[in-house]
Amino acid sequence: MTCASVPYRLGGIFDFSRRKEELEEIVRELEQPNVWNDPEQAQKLGQDRARLEKIVLVLDELEVGLSDASELLSMAVEEDDEDSVEAVKDDLGALQAKVE
Repeated sequence: MTCASVPYRLGGIFDFSRRKEELEEIVRELEQPNVWNDPEQAQKLGQDRARLEKIVLVLDELEVGLSDASELLSMAVEEDDEDSVEAVKDDLGALQAKVE
């Protein structure tokens, strides 16, 4: 949904799919042997890759971690396994630390 009074669409670092596509394109460019003919461009691409990896890889890791925690919690509740519930809490705490 958009608002007519907003002149542009906000996305920033939260436009995950765009960031992931950018990272994939940069990785493809860095795999080309001729990229190293221009050291300044290669360095810029390397810096962009590092910046995007911080976003994309962490968000991918969080997604997998949350999915795993959800599955484990469902099984733990079903089996009335409090130790597993505590393990899920610990896992979620580690994920929260990554977000912070």
